[in-house]
Amino acid sequence: MENLGTSKANWYGSRLVNHIIPEVDYFLYPNRYGLPKSTFFQDLLSLTKINRTGTFIASLIGGVGFAGGIAAGAWYLIAYGAITIILMYLSIAILNDVIDLKGDMINEPGKPLARGVISANFATGLSIGIFLLGLLVAFSFSELFGIFYLVEFAMGIIYCYWAKGSGIASYALMGFTHIAFPFLAGTIVMGAFGIDALLVAAYVYLTMFLGIVIKDFKDIEGDKATKIKTFPIIYGIKNAYKITVFGFLLAPLTFFIPWIYLGLPIWFLVLYALVAAWKLKHAKIMLGFPDSNVAKKILNQFRFAVMGEMLAWGMATI
Repeated sequence: MENLGTSKANWYGSRLVNHIIPEVDYFLYPNRYGLPKSTFFQDLLSLTKINRTGTFIASLIGGVGFAGGIAAGAWYLIAYGAITIILMYLSIAILNDVIDLKGDMINEPGKPLARGVISANFATGLSIGIFLLGLLVAFSFSELFGIFYLVEFAMGIIYCYWAKGSGIASYALMGFTHIAFPFLAGTIVMGAFGIDALLVAAYVYLTMFLGIVIKDFKDIEGDKATKIKTFPIIYGIKNAYKITVFGFLLAPLTFFIPWIYLGLPIWFLVLYALVAAWKLKHAKIMLGFPDSNVAKKILNQFRFAVMGEMLAWGMATI
C-alpha cells in the first residue's frame, strides 16, 4: 500500500509534468504527436522570433558607428550590445505571443502557443528567465548597459500591455524602441551623444515609423476579434495602405537633406539611394492594395531595408 508521502510526491510529480509544464511530454515523446524530436527546438525558435532582432542590432551598430566606434574598433561594445538586445527582444517577443494568443489562433494558427504544443505558463516562465539572464549580462558589462536594458524592456512591456493596438501610439513606440533608441544608446555608450546624433535619430525615426503599418495587414481578422485598433481597422485597408506608402516615400524624398547637412561621403548617398529605390518600388506595389500574403512579403523585406539604412548611418563616419 502506498503511503501518504509517496502519494503526495506522485501527485506533485504528475501535476508538474502534466499541468505546469506539459512541454516535457512533447519534448520527450514527440512521436505521440507525429512529429520529429527537433520540432520542439524549432517551436522554441519560432516563439522567440530571434530572426527579427536584426533591426535592433543594426540600429545599435548605426549609433556606435556614427559615433566613431567602428573606425575605433569598438567591436566589444557592439558584441555586448547585440547580446543584451537579443535577450531583451526574446523575452518581450515571447510575452507578446502569450498576450496575442487569442488573435494568433485566428491569424497564425501554426504558432506554437496557438497549436497548444507550448503552454502560456511555460512561455511566461521562459520569458522571465531570459529577461533575468539579459539583465545579468547587461549589468555585468556596465551600469549604463543595464540601465539601457531596463528602459528598453520597460518600453516593450508598455507596448505589449497598453500601446499595442492603440492607433498611432503603437507605431510611434515601436519605431522608437526598434530604431531610434538603440541608435541613441550606441552613441551614448561611445560618449559621443550630441546634436548631430539626436538629429539623425529623429530623422530615421520620422522617416520610418509609419512604414511599420505594413506589419498589420496580415493580422486584420484576429485584430478585429480581439478589438486591437490598427490602422487597417481604423481607416480601412486602402487608406492604411496610402499611409504606409507615405511612410515609405519619406526617406526617398528627403535623404539628401542629412547628407548635405552633415557633409557625408558620396558612397553613403549611393547606399541610401539603393534602399530608397527599393522603397519606391514597393510603394508602387502597395498602391495596388495587394492581399495580406503580399503585404507579409513586403514586411519581411522592409526589415532588411531598415537594417540597410541603419548600417549605412553606422558607416557614414568611417
